[in-house]
Formats: sequence, C-alpha cells, structure tokens
Amino acid sequence: MLDSPQFDLWYRGLFILAMLLSAAAAIRLIDSLSQGPISPPSPQTTRWIWLIALGAGLAALPFGIPLPQRVLLLPVAALLLALAFIDWQCRLLPDRLTQPLLWAGLLVNQQGYFASLTEAVTGATAGYLSLWLINAAYRRRHETDGIGQGDFKLLAALGAWTGWAALPVLVTVAAAAGLCTTAAACLLRKTDWHSPLPFGLYLAVSGWWVLLSTAEIG
Repeated sequence: MLDSPQFDLWYRGLFILAMLLSAAAAIRLIDSLSQGPISPPSPQTTRWIWLIALGAGLAALPFGIPLPQRVLLLPVAALLLALAFIDWQCRLLPDRLTQPLLWAGLLVNQQGYFASLTEAVTGATAGYLSLWLINAAYRRRHETDGIGQGDFKLLAALGAWTGWAALPVLVTVAAAAGLCTTAAACLLRKTDWHSPLPFGLYLAVSGWWVLLSTAEIG
C-alpha cells in the first residue's frame, strides 16, 4: 500500500498543499518584521508568495524526498520566502530570519538529514567566509561594500543545511540567475547596472533547488 504509485502521488501532492502553510507562515513573518524599511505585505505581494510557494512545491515533485526531510523543508521554505521578499523589497536580510535558519540547519544535521554535522559546520563557515573575502577584496579596491553582510549570513545558513560540497553549485546558479535577470531588466530599461542586486533573493531560490537535490541524495 505505502509503496503503491497512488500513495506516492498522494504523498507528493500533500507536500504541495503543505507548502501553502509555509506561504502563510512567510506572510506572518514579513508582517511581524514590518517596521522601518520593511513594509507589511501588500495584497499583490501576498499573491506572489502564494504562487511562488505553489511553484516551489511543484518543483519538488520529481525528487524522491523521504518524509522526514519533506517535513523539515516546510519551515525552511517559510524562512526563505520571507527572506527573498524582504531582500527584493528593501535589500535587507534580517538576522531574526537568517540566524534561526543557520542554527536549525546545524541542529537538523546532527542527525545527518541533509549532510553530516562536519559538512554542515564546514558549509556554514565556508559560506560566510567566501562572500566575506570577496567583499573584502572589493572594498579594498572600491572603498565601498559590494556584498551585504546579510548575504554572508544567508549563505552560511544555507551551507549549514546543504553542507560545504553543494556551495559552489548554489552560488554559481544564484550568480548566473542574478546576472541574467539584471541584464534583461537593463535591456527593458527597468533598472541599470549600478542598482543594488537583491542577491539574497537568488541565493534563496538556488538554495531551495540545491536542498531538494541534497534531500533526495540524503
């Protein structure tokens, strides 16, 4: 019964519905942080969050992810959705979201659900230091930051979940997506090359895809 194709289809469909709970949690998180530059989620933002959560759930369909990992992915989805929309809105990645994501990844991987604990600790360290070093080199040359500290912390948090080995792919996909989107926006005259890039948004999207792959392998 549990191994039947019908059960597998039902099981994967249930995950898509559960992702809508993650969307609701993300909306609540954004609303709870709405002060200063962070605005309460508008009806349009809320619709986008629901749609993207649905898309993220559909993206998980091809992956044979075990039940424990699927359950653990739901709060990760809520945090990544909230972080992505806040970064898109005001170029901020609040510590109140990145720090729980980091510590949760380390705790979860004590049991090796996505990576070993050693890989998770190394991933968190490598994620932070890699962007910190790139920014330090940029700052020395241009006397201004090229990457926000929130991006360091988000990549550290993602590294704690995926392990260090997944970071090169994660960063490459995020950077390529960011550059392609910016190039398209410049061609359409929606922005210019000097506008700050919400890199956390692309890290969140790439991180979700890598997490799905890591969960299936794990």
